[in-house]
Amino acid sequence: LEKVMGVLEPEASVITDKTQDFLSGAQNRRRYSQQALRELLVNALVHRDYQDRPPAKVDVFQDRIEFESPGGLVNLESIEAARQGRSRWRNPSLARYLVELGLAQERGTGIPKAIQETIAVAGVEPIFEADTWFKVTVPAYQPPSRRPTEEAVSPAAGALLISIGH
Repeated sequence: LEKVMGVLEPEASVITDKTQDFLSGAQNRRRYSQQALRELLVNALVHRDYQDRPPAKVDVFQDRIEFESPGGLVNLESIEAARQGRSRWRNPSLARYLVELGLAQERGTGIPKAIQETIAVAGVEPIFEADTWFKVTVPAYQPPSRRPTEEAVSPAAGALLISIGH
């Protein structure tokens, strides 16, 4: 957990938003909430189905970080229930161990806290998807000057954007 967080922390680095007034102190903004990243990483490990062979994954892209873990929802009827903090631990012994170590909080607090923190930093909520896997996409804070506009990426703009790899 700490090793992966060490890799993710530079992704939460500060960027400069030149659209903000220098004197306001709002020019320097974090790309991600470190607390949201930690909560989602803990969730990916604690709620992972360890009987399934694929590992939990954390993919880092330029504009987002994706957390994926095999197993889908844990005895929940919907993603909305998870968003509201209604959860059951898939691996209660592991969860209690992480709580004892101070690396996790009590059951049901991770997803709501990650949502709150991501909104505070990026201005939008994470995206949740569930089937046989549980996936959370955390958007990075994008200064208004870096957000693509429809006109900038339309065929009429005369630009062709191609993304290869990350």
